[in-house]
Amino acid sequence: MYSGQFPGSAVVGAEAYVEDTAALRDIIRRACAGQLLDVPCGTAFWLSAYAANVTGAVLIDQSERMLDQARSRAVILGVDSKCTFLEGDVVNQAWEPESFDSMLVGFFLSHADADDEASFFRQIRRGLKRSGTLLVLDSIWNAQRARANPSRP
Repeated sequence: MYSGQFPGSAVVGAEAYVEDTAALRDIIRRACAGQLLDVPCGTAFWLSAYAANVTGAVLIDQSERMLDQARSRAVILGVDSKCTFLEGDVVNQAWEPESFDSMLVGFFLSHADADDEASFFRQIRRGLKRSGTLLVLDSIWNAQRARANPSRP
């Protein structure tokens, strides 16, 4: 949905993608339920879209700064009691088998190389229940992004 309207180095907010953000919120609201994994969670931007539908959420990110913002967002939304925050490597995190009903992977795969992607999906496959839902949000891969990230084929 995010079609590369802005240069990769541009810092833009949700207001730049109002229609896209609204459409994604609707998809997230429908797809994310039960025990959820938000990986990597960043600032928990999508938390307000799924919070009402989940019984619990594990939000993981490798950046303590991002997790601090995610915690603050959860408190502001009044859903911090159903959130668990973990600082860690999302690529190699070993989840307990079939721990999650749904998983939200937001804007991560376009930053991963092929080896990290394969490792990441092995862990995701392990942690997601057989009847679970995996929702992946990411930018469209195009020639401009390929030049910026030559490690991706």
